[in-house]
Amino acid sequence: MRTLLLALAPALSVALVLSAPQRPEPAPPRPRETPQVPVTHSEGTQKEIARTAKAMQGLWVLRELEWPRIQGVPSDFRGFCLVSENHLNFEVHIGLKNQNQNLMDLMLDSGLWRFEVGEGNRTVMTALIGSYIDQNNHIVFREEGTRVRYEVIALGDEMVWRKEDGQRLAFSRMLDGSAARVDIFGRPIPEEKKDEGDKSDAKKDDPKEQDH
Repeated sequence: MRTLLLALAPALSVALVLSAPQRPEPAPPRPRETPQVPVTHSEGTQKEIARTAKAMQGLWVLRELEWPRIQGVPSDFRGFCLVSENHLNFEVHIGLKNQNQNLMDLMLDSGLWRFEVGEGNRTVMTALIGSYIDQNNHIVFREEGTRVRYEVIALGDEMVWRKEDGQRLAFSRMLDGSAARVDIFGRPIPEEKKDEGDKSDAKKDDPKEQDH
């Protein structure tokens, strides 16, 4: 009998260990949040920040687009940026073309952002709402609070955004006046030609053109 108990002892020990209530592992300590120390800019920096934010105001049209993701791929694009106070609305349409210059893929990015200009024109843009087309051609809603950072240079009627990944967007200020008719990718739409026959008929009907 003693021999049998000695033989069963290891198994009983294992059973007791398995049946004993397991204590939950203590939760890892939460990392302490680093307090945000307010940045005090020099007087010169504050003036440059105010100048840049003021120069950004207004409606802009996208003139140049450099983006590593579409580098080397023929494309057409059209984009606008409307800046009011510390908010901006930006939308861009991009059409990618094949070797035959036919559209083979479409890209879209649109959204409303809150921005803050910092030292060295480093600008943080925080998304309020937006959407874009991903690599699988699906519409994706941008999560509120998403942040992107650009270096923004705004002088007169020109504005340039630069990003660390090599993206570069150059804008020109939209001035008053009639703009050429273009499609969603900025390609000119030819004007319809009026029939010359209609002009000659109009002259015949105009009494001023008769019996001089």
